[in-house]
Amino acid sequence: MGKQPGSPSTVRFHHRYEPDSLMPCSLASSALIALTACCLLHPGQADAATRAHAASASSSTSTQEVLAIDDTRLNWRHDDQILELVASSDGLLVTQASASLSLQLQRGDRVRTAGRTQITTIATLLAALQAAAGNPIAVDVMRDGVQVHLIWTAATYTPLLPPAAP
Repeated sequence: MGKQPGSPSTVRFHHRYEPDSLMPCSLASSALIALTACCLLHPGQADAATRAHAASASSSTSTQEVLAIDDTRLNWRHDDQILELVASSDGLLVTQASASLSLQLQRGDRVRTAGRTQITTIATLLAALQAAAGNPIAVDVMRDGVQVHLIWTAATYTPLLPPAAP
């Protein structure tokens, strides 16, 4: 017996496709699947399901983008770019970051503030980015004991936001 389309190993959780690959109702279906995953899966299971789906994703589309979010971790992958943030008592720790990342984050950085919001959790970062409403946002990062001031444009941070409900 094969795997059922809604089983945890095949759940699409914040998976984004290129516009030319969208099929009718796929946005609604993806939103329903993501909502179901949020309600039925433990955060660790959702992350595992996302990683399993990303690993087994069809190569029929030229661009693969996966966004996995739980209470303590944000994991974003877009082709060869990777960003992973983990919540800590001292801000969000960047545990993985591609050199080509347009957000200018590096492994070991700690995201401290976004806009005027102190960042201590994934939820506070996402709320600050959503509050920026498509405008540039100032982000303060601790890098090797030195505070670094970054400006993120909407184009750079929008991929980190979960898709809006239909």
